[in-house]
Amino acid sequence: MLCSSIQHALKLSTTTISTEKGQLVFQTRMFADDLSECMRQYTKTRFPIEGEKISTEQAKHIERYFLEKFSLKVNSAPTTIQIKSIEPDFSDPDVTVIVVRGEIKGKFRISDIREMSVRNTLLFVCAPEQKNIVNVKKIGNEDKALVFNSEHDLGYLELDF
Repeated sequence: MLCSSIQHALKLSTTTISTEKGQLVFQTRMFADDLSECMRQYTKTRFPIEGEKISTEQAKHIERYFLEKFSLKVNSAPTTIQIKSIEPDFSDPDVTVIVVRGEIKGKFRISDIREMSVRNTLLFVCAPEQKNIVNVKKIGNEDKALVFNSEHDLGYLELDF
């Protein structure tokens, strides 16, 4: 199966940051064709995303790219992002999405999180019109969101408890 049967006009990725079993976790969704093009530029080789699984070699390149383009601080302290899985999602028959899931580690307790700063430049190099949305859910008293574009790649949230 190819990465996408119809070219889409929307250039968008979404990341959800939430808590799960006492851990800070994330899930990022990107269109496979957009990621494939950026990875082609990043690796300077063909980078087709096909089939039911991402190859081990592709996963290594995607992880390295992701860790360069997405970062997070909690309470002004750096964090470590641990990617747990990179998988295609074929639930929409017209377009394939790549889902990156992982954990955000650092010297913080969930109950002590008061602020986050996020840097998200995923896919900006290959699509200047790209928008990246980061939703922060179930941390503090309300859900919050940040929108990133090629002119605004750093965002800050205060979280109320």
